[in-house]
Amino acid sequence: MLDGIKDASLTPTQVAKKLGVHVGTVHRWLYGGVRGRKLNSVLVGGRRRILDRHLCEFLQFSNQVAAKTDESRNKAAQGTLSSFGVRNQSDRSGQ
Repeated sequence: MLDGIKDASLTPTQVAKKLGVHVGTVHRWLYGGVRGRKLNSVLVGGRRRILDRHLCEFLQFSNQVAAKTDESRNKAAQGTLSSFGVRNQSDRSGQ
């Protein structure tokens, strides 16, 4: 039974290498979470393992939240720039 979990799981170090982030970042995702969502994991023989499906779910959620956040930041930035008289690049293409 544990062989199935072992084959479909990664250590925090492996996740960090796979995603190109520091292992401390992965631990922060595990214990602290990002935007109210933690990266799920399981303990196998006292070792922390991250199932592939848990990693995929976490990354999909993070990407959705980041896209919404980026969109709202872009709108706020455009509002600030327009208050200084700077127009959007797309507005200039018509000239």
